[in-house]
Formats: sequence, structure tokens, C-alpha cells
Amino acid sequence: MRNMTIASLLLLALAACDGGKEPAGGNEDPGTGGSDGRIRCTIGASRDPASALPIELGESTKGHVCPRRDSDWFRFVVPPGQPLVTVELGYSEGARSPVSLAYELYLADEPTKPVASGANSDAADRRSSLHKRHYLGLAGGTYVVRIHDAADVAEDAANAWSLRITAEADPDLNEPNESCAQATRLSGSAKGAISFEGDRDAFVFPVAASQIVTVRLRSEATQVALKATLYDAQGRALSTRSNPRRGTANEISMRRAVPGAGEVCVVVEDLDGKVADPAVLYSLEATFEDEIDANDRGGRNDTPATATSLGRGGESRGSIFSPGDLDWFRVDAVAGEILDVEVTCDDCDFDLAVNLVYGHEASPCSEGDSCDYLLTTRSCEGGAKCPSGVCRDTPEGARCASSCGGDLDCPAFQCQNAGGGVNACVGGAVCVPESDGGRCGVVQYGVIAAPGSSQQIRFAQPVLRGPVYVLVHDFRDDDWSAGTYRIRATLREDPDPNEVGGRLNNFYLPYTDVAQLSEALVRGRDLATPAPWEDVKELAPALDPVSGEPVLDDDTGEPVMEEVVVARVASGHGCIGFTADVDVFRVAGGNPCVDPDETDEARRKVNCGMVLEVDRPAGGAMDLAWFIVGNDMRPRSSFLESQRGGDKIFGDNACVGNRAVECNVYNANDEGDYHVVVYDSGLDDWDADGSHCYTWKLTATVTPGCPQSCPVPHERSGLCTCGS
Repeated sequence: MRNMTIASLLLLALAACDGGKEPAGGNEDPGTGGSDGRIRCTIGASRDPASALPIELGESTKGHVCPRRDSDWFRFVVPPGQPLVTVELGYSEGARSPVSLAYELYLADEPTKPVASGANSDAADRRSSLHKRHYLGLAGGTYVVRIHDAADVAEDAANAWSLRITAEADPDLNEPNESCAQATRLSGSAKGAISFEGDRDAFVFPVAASQIVTVRLRSEATQVALKATLYDAQGRALSTRSNPRRGTANEISMRRAVPGAGEVCVVVEDLDGKVADPAVLYSLEATFEDEIDANDRGGRNDTPATATSLGRGGESRGSIFSPGDLDWFRVDAVAGEILDVEVTCDDCDFDLAVNLVYGHEASPCSEGDSCDYLLTTRSCEGGAKCPSGVCRDTPEGARCASSCGGDLDCPAFQCQNAGGGVNACVGGAVCVPESDGGRCGVVQYGVIAAPGSSQQIRFAQPVLRGPVYVLVHDFRDDDWSAGTYRIRATLREDPDPNEVGGRLNNFYLPYTDVAQLSEALVRGRDLATPAPWEDVKELAPALDPVSGEPVLDDDTGEPVMEEVVVARVASGHGCIGFTADVDVFRVAGGNPCVDPDETDEARRKVNCGMVLEVDRPAGGAMDLAWFIVGNDMRPRSSFLESQRGGDKIFGDNACVGNRAVECNVYNANDEGDYHVVVYDSGLDDWDADGSHCYTWKLTATVTPGCPQSCPVPHERSGLCTCGS
């Protein structure tokens, strides 16, 4: 008797709201009020699959999720040929409940493996309502459904949920074709429907070698936003297109080159996989064209590994005949050479773009590697930490990515500060082959043609490491044209004598704007070509240090002559030999008006007048910009050539006529050496053959003040001027 009493007390305790259960289904008692006024749960009969209550399709039944961890089970039969099963489960409109409703569907014979499910996606709104359609197969059969709180932690004895299950035929006769392994064979065209949430319709068809496939997907207006993805025979996604607007007609066209011959697969689905509409059918059509680009027939040049060789320079033709078409060319250049590239197209109706890529020596890779970052030789085997926060596996072991604090720290001038401790130099996302294996690519240079049907791109770049790869493509890789482009690559020597052998007398920065030039030059000023001050001496009468009178020769009575420094001169010669070439010369020796051995600080703080003279042959496309910069590499004065194509006029011509002369001054407050910086003002023209190289000469007085050619110091800046 004692044991039975304890069991009875436990049973009574389970009947309370925090441990009881009310009846399930239409037979369920919502509970009765207790002595404390709370609604109580009572235990129903449908506690597991074996005790599931039968319900008819199309009829509604009600129940409560009470107590916690409550599950109510129901059994229903789906007739053959009606695979689309819709589950409507929710609380009445206006009801607010702590329960987030959820359900699972099982075959009655396998109640441990759900075949479909649904759950309230927004638990915070306290308004559970589910309406989902599932595909359960043409055979039909007996199923059970489990109703419960999504987290099995909430209860609600006050609000009853309502359940209604229906079944209908699927207008899409291709089901089931959820994956490429189950794909429907497409012969020209087909129709289908996104019949249930998460429905994916796959179609497979053959493509011959050197063919372009165009897939068109259409439907009338529907809430389904269609999305189509094309896969190759290896399951790699080649292209994806979608309609982002719901409630509109779908009109999607997807054109793509397929590497090699074989079967490809297209998968049609809703953009988010959350909306279905079996009442609106879509049509799918695939058509084919032969590739017109000779470089893409019998094997495509879509990767550096399959690049078309231009040898030591040459010409070729090609077409961007499908979106995503990447045409790679290889030039067998060596470091120190200049590569001229010209790409023209008279009928290319897309944004023509060209990139120059070389392999990063410290970044070994295999074809297919991400090459998202450039690497160092530092190992990160065994989970060792990297300063950049990034470790990558390579054919030569795990290596750390190159760390950076800004764009100027990286070969491609792109530093990714992604947060989470990642500060790494960005790679070119491609592995380029070399004689001793692959290297991750560095995008050295890139340019987009001006809009229009007739487009031209021309640039020249120093070869920093060979071989070099040239990529021709549509800028966004989403357009195409039947037009034919022409590419010519030419290798030559740099005409600049200061840059022979690959030594650049500038900090090379093709992507850096002029605003960053000072910082870039500070980093690379050791590369500047030396141009030291040299004394200009003349014979003059020697003066008595006491009287200041000329010293006379005792024998002849003539004045004694001696060499005296009358000026100091620095000079240089160079050529703008490639696109974005910036030439820098270091005028070594500090303030030219001060004796290098002078120790008196006051005597060292003087303004010293200077005149810059420049010269080069008339004509040509360049307009050179000239800068005098301080030891901090910030500009002290500057001027720009004018009269493109004619005689160049420089500086203060009201003072010196049409001579190429600019007034300057070494400021008394400056320390260290000045530098002369010169580049094409647009950073887009250059001197390919050395016929328009320049010379410059900086002449300084040896006494404080302004020279005769620029006699008037500016009242605020102290710069020597013409007085106008």
C-alpha cells in the first residue's frame, strides 16, 4: 500500500501545469481550473507514434502544447498520385503564445526518420503560424505527424492550435528531380513548377566540345523568384542567374561556355528556397552555338595553365563570346624588361578590361588553390600563429600570409584588414604556372577601356618577375560580344639609363593616386638616383681678409687670382619609360648656400635661391609634372608642362620668357636633401623609344637670397619669384 500511495502522489503532481498534459486532438480537454485559479493540463492519449490519433485530409483538429516537452501525434493517409502535402498549423488570429510551433512528418513504418518538417521562424513575435507544402512521393502511404514546441521548453494551456493537412497532385510531371543525380533529361525544352518550399528541379543535357550553351527560363507573374544555376560534369557551378523581384514575371537568360564535351546540369529553384507556387509553370529551354574564338576551340584558354603563348612577344586575336569568358595569354618576359600591351576591338559591346599578372615568389600553389592571400616563407605547421592572422596550406607546407598595415605594404597595393586579427596582403585569386611549379598571382596592373563599341587599351609596365600573364575579359565578367579583339605584346629595354637591369629609380605604385605619392616616396627614397650638388668655380681676385681689398702680386702688381665657388649645380637625365613611371633624383648636399662644414646654427638657417631648368625634345603625348620635394618627400614647389604636342613652356614665363625655367628656393627651415620628382601628369603616357627623354639642371646661388633670374622673394612663403 505504501508504494501505491507514493505512485498516486507522483501522478497527481504530474497533472499540474508544470507537469501534466491535456488530451490531444479533437478529444482533448483543454484543462480545468484548479483551486488556485490556474488552468491545468491533462494527459491525452496521443503520446507517441503508436498512439497517434487518426485524422482525415482536409479536416481540422485542435490541441494544446501542454505540459512542457509535450508531443501530440496524428496519423493520416495520402492517396497515390497526390504527392503535394500541405500542412497548416497555427494559433488563431490575434492569439499570443510563448510556444513556437513545430512539426515533423514520418512514414508510419519509420517514425524515427522525418521526411519533412516545419518550424516557426520568428519565435519573438509569439504568433506561431505555419503553412508549408511538401513533396512526399507519388506512391502515397500512411504518415504520422508530431506537433510540439520547437525547443520543447514552452507550454500553453490557454491557446489551442489548429492543424489541417491536405494533399493534391503535382502539376510538375518531372518530380522527383531534386538534384543533378536525379535530373530530368532535357531535350530542347521542358516545363516545370516550384511546387513546394525548397523544391529544386534539375535537368541534364549534353554539350559538344567548343560549344556555347544558352539557357532561358521564363514564367508568368508569381511570388516565386526563379533562380537557375548551371553545373559542369564535375559538379562545379559555372553560372548563376536569378530574378530578385517577387510578384513579377520571370525572364532569365544564362549563357556560358562549357569546358570540354559532356553532360551539364541546370538546377531551377526559388531564390531563397522559401516560396512555392504549383499553379504557375515555368518553361526551360537550352540552345547551342559553336565557339568563334580560335583560342577556345579544342581547349579553352580560360586559365593561366592553358594560356595562349605569345612567346617573347607577338600578336593574337580572340573574342569574349560568353559571360565569364577569361582569355589568358603568356609572355615569356624576364625581370628588367618593359612589356608594352595593346588590345583593340572595333565592335566589342562590353567593358573591355585587361590585367597583368605575375607569380609571387613566396606563394607556392597548385591549380585550383584559392590564392586569396600572398604568403611568406614563415611556416605555420602544427597550428603555429601568424602575424597576419592567416595560414594557408601549400605544396611546400603550411605558410603564413604576408602581414600588412596598409595598401603600400603589399605587392598589389591591396591590404585586407578584415578584423578578427586578419591583416594580410590580398592575392590575385589565381595560380600561375612557372618552370618550378605554380605561384599565386599578383595583379600588377589593370585597366578598363573607355565606353563605346570601339575600344582600345594600351599600357607599358616593367617586368618585375617572369613569365607574365595577360588577361583579357569583360570587366564584370557578365557580358559578351561577337566582336573580335586584337592583342599585341612587345618586349623592349627601358630607355631610362637609371633603370637598366630592372632597377627602378622610383617607388613603383601603379594603383596609388598622387595623394599617396609622398608616403610612397618616403618608403622608397633609397631608390632615388643620386644627383649631388657640384661646385661651379670661377677665377676671381683674391681679397685681403682684413681690408677686403684685392691682393696684388709683388712682382707684377697685378691682382692675384684664385678659384672661388660662384654657384652650385645638380643635374639629371631620365625617361618616362612606362605607364605610371615616377622618376626620383636625390639632390645630395642639403642647403646649397651653406658650407657643408658650417657649424653655426644661425648661419645654416638661410633661404637659398635656386632655378630649375628642364629640357626635352618637342612633341610627343606626354605632359610632364615636375616637383621639388623636401627630405620628407612633401612638395616645396611644382609646375606642369603645357601646350601638348608643341614646344613646352615651364614655370614663370613672364620672368624668363619662353625658356624652361622655374624659380625655386631652399627653405631656411628645411633639413636634409631635396629631391626632384618627375612623371607624366596623367600617369597614362610614356616614351617608348627614348626619343623624348628629359634633362634637368638645378642651379643655386652660394649666398643667401634670390638669384637674378627670380629676384623677388614672396612675402609669405619666401619663394623666389619674378615679382609679378
